[in-house]
Amino acid sequence: MTVNRPRIIGNAVLLLGLLAMYAWLFQPDLAMAIGRDAGYVVFNTAFCMLLSGIALNLLHVTSGKWAIVPRVLGAAIFLLATATVAEHVFDLNAGIDWNSLHQEIIEDTTPGRMSLMTSVSFMLIGMVIVLMHYVKSPASARLLQVLMLAAMLLGIIGIGSHFLQFEEIFGSDAFRFMSVPTAVAVMLTGFGLWRLQEHAVWFSKLPATSPDKHIFFNSLAILGLIAFITAFASFLSHQQALEKTLSDGLHLALSSRIKLINHEISLLEQDTETISTRSDLIGSLKSVNSNPLDATALARLKHDAFAEFKTGITAIAVLNAKDQVILKLGHFITSPDLSVTLRTSHKSRLLWNGLYRLNTRAEITDYDGHVGAIVIEQLAPITAAAVEDQIGLGRTGEVGLCAPLGTENRMNCFPLRFKPEAFTPPRVISGDPLPMDYALRGVSGTIKSRDYRHQLVIAAYAPVAYLGLGLVVKMDATELYEPIRAQLHFMLLLIILMVIAGALLLRLQIRPLTRRIVTSEQQLNLALESSQLALFDWDLRSGNVYLSGQWQLLLGGAEEPTHTNFHKLATQVHTEDFPELRKQLRLALKGIAPNYDVEHRVKNMAGQWIWIRSRGEVVERDSRGLALRITGTNADISDRKNVEFRLSHQATHDALTGLPNRILFHDRLSQAMTQSARNQSLMAVCYLDIDRFKSINDSLGHAVGDDLLKAFSERLLDCVRAVDTVARLGGDEFAVILSAVDSQDNACKVAEKIIQAMHPTFNIEQRRLITSTSLGIAFYAGEPDITADTLLKNADQALYDAKGAGRDNYQVAGGTPNAI
Repeated sequence: MTVNRPRIIGNAVLLLGLLAMYAWLFQPDLAMAIGRDAGYVVFNTAFCMLLSGIALNLLHVTSGKWAIVPRVLGAAIFLLATATVAEHVFDLNAGIDWNSLHQEIIEDTTPGRMSLMTSVSFMLIGMVIVLMHYVKSPASARLLQVLMLAAMLLGIIGIGSHFLQFEEIFGSDAFRFMSVPTAVAVMLTGFGLWRLQEHAVWFSKLPATSPDKHIFFNSLAILGLIAFITAFASFLSHQQALEKTLSDGLHLALSSRIKLINHEISLLEQDTETISTRSDLIGSLKSVNSNPLDATALARLKHDAFAEFKTGITAIAVLNAKDQVILKLGHFITSPDLSVTLRTSHKSRLLWNGLYRLNTRAEITDYDGHVGAIVIEQLAPITAAAVEDQIGLGRTGEVGLCAPLGTENRMNCFPLRFKPEAFTPPRVISGDPLPMDYALRGVSGTIKSRDYRHQLVIAAYAPVAYLGLGLVVKMDATELYEPIRAQLHFMLLLIILMVIAGALLLRLQIRPLTRRIVTSEQQLNLALESSQLALFDWDLRSGNVYLSGQWQLLLGGAEEPTHTNFHKLATQVHTEDFPELRKQLRLALKGIAPNYDVEHRVKNMAGQWIWIRSRGEVVERDSRGLALRITGTNADISDRKNVEFRLSHQATHDALTGLPNRILFHDRLSQAMTQSARNQSLMAVCYLDIDRFKSINDSLGHAVGDDLLKAFSERLLDCVRAVDTVARLGGDEFAVILSAVDSQDNACKVAEKIIQAMHPTFNIEQRRLITSTSLGIAFYAGEPDITADTLLKNADQALYDAKGAGRDNYQVAGGTPNAI
């Protein structure tokens, strides 16, 4: 029966080799299918499998004409494998790799060559098959056993390397041991040879094993098996947790960046649209259209266009009704390194020439029809920050922004961290789509694949709204697996030492086997701790919560396990976050949600609030379905949150003054108008700017102008209530929302207060600047025909009237003139 078992193994190996050989010779599609996910079984590997399988079927024959066959087969396996090892070591081409048979499927410089580890494995197998007929001493018998064990171990490592993904962990092709079918065949062949030794003549030459040694070696084998299986499971779990955490983090970073890019492009297009509707600009352009030689009209048009020059705008061009350029201010980028036309109503172009810019054209029309057009080119700093900011992405993180390149299988990509110039990579490499290809096809998700550098990465991808762009946030897998690499060698050495120590103690009957296994499992938790995740285990029956030592490290203390309860932990949670935490926890405990996943703030030992992502799932329920135990992890996500908050603040606030920008102002204006209509209350909008600010800015410099804007903002804030909104719309233009005012007179008093507040001298860089402000005010009391844009335009017109009345005064939209 024991002889039949190796023959069964031999038949399985023989059939696998025969199938792979047939596939390469007659069915290349079948060869591709066999190796699609597990690595290709090349022809020479299949041939060695075939020979090994035949040898296993004949090794039990010790006499007759067939006795010589296994030795011949072993010698053939050894010679072929040794020649392939020499090719690898000395970079030779011995002409034994069947290159032409494999080159259409395998993309490699040496298609068809067995991997180095496969060659070494079959070299050992060939040596065993040949040498087992020439054993003369116990030493040679032990050597033969070592060779068998080495072959089996290489097969086991080959299988484990695919599950533990050594190639990905170490980022080197040297760890591509062998394909899974090959590794299985090598392991089975080694095991079959081991099973045959008990019936071999040479096995009797081994000295008898004493009971103590028998216990020792059995204990060593059992402990070794348990320890390595436990290590395998721990590393696999650790790897999956790292990938999931990174994928979630990349997806969140991707989503926030997409929102920022979409918001900024919408805002910049809205700015161009707003400028194209300015009545003074339209009037001047119509005058030029009527008489192109009218110098006064041209000067007025230039003045009106120049007035629109504000922070971020680099060039403005005005076109007449015949689409001819009649005025150009600033410098347009004529030969950008990259230009992408966006799928917006304005067909804006996103340009890159060292900086990100948006080129937008808006048609100018009035009640008479088409008047002309305006083209504005302005900086896109938020888009630049969203693409270039690598905070939280480690050393290898990259953010890619690309657009499809016509109908070609390529794409236009803006510069990346490791590719500092615009380029046009293919969308598919070696038959596998790049992550960006999915984004450009309108698909969102995360993936582990090769990037444009052929590096293995973890990537999150998604389209950028409907702009025709794709965004990818990625990180090299090798950086992800750094915690595993840092612990791998230490853990392997530790496991080996513990296995030997455990076997010795069992032999002496000092400590029970179960205690040694527990100790081994505890030591293996070092691999999980390297991920900086704090584990928790909550026993709902007793109320006790156990947290690993990493929890105290997250809070700024020394690493030590914590035993507490839920109520004590709840006191550390921010009061604003606790209701959501409790809600998600209840959903998980009741089985409504598959798991518990919430982000919240906790106070650390320094009294500061840090952001924590807490994830867990119920792992034990009673017969009624009531939760008994929940386990999970806590991770510090403060860095990611800080980046998100900073990017969000940049998107809604003015960088110079810190005031709300146009995006946030329009949002609050809509809210205030909705509340006014609902409560039937009165509100007002003030539109104001700094009188003669341009002359100050031009004569004294932008630094003085910036300081004046900041000082003006501070005085403006002092004039209004905390419930009111003060915003900088651009340049020296500001707006104020006065919510729920008692009467128009009270709102006008605020306007007077603002104008009076600007009279005192501004002390800027040892200069005393005297300036004033002009202000337009418009009221809203829930009228259904007035929109936010209409209300703001009314206030803007009132500001224009105040300018016409001599500046340093305010005017009410549709009202009588007012002067200070």
